[in-house]
Amino acid sequence: MTVTQSVEANEIFAVLPEGAIAPLQKRWRFYTWDEAKNEIRWVTSWDTTPQDIDELIADLTALLPR
Repeated sequence: MTVTQSVEANEIFAVLPEGAIAPLQKRWRFYTWDEAKNEIRWVTSWDTTPQDIDELIADLTALLPR
């Protein structure tokens, strides 16, 4: 995973490996920002919990190559 923009607020833009987006979208709601690049946009809100973040990280870790 590569973060593509500097993080200055509650949004993260990142490029994910091919095949990682669809499985994540089954559980997490986020946009594919640029399909040609596999770039996605994650946004947190006032009701995002630390547990939500930990669970997303666990799902990412399971999908991303090491």
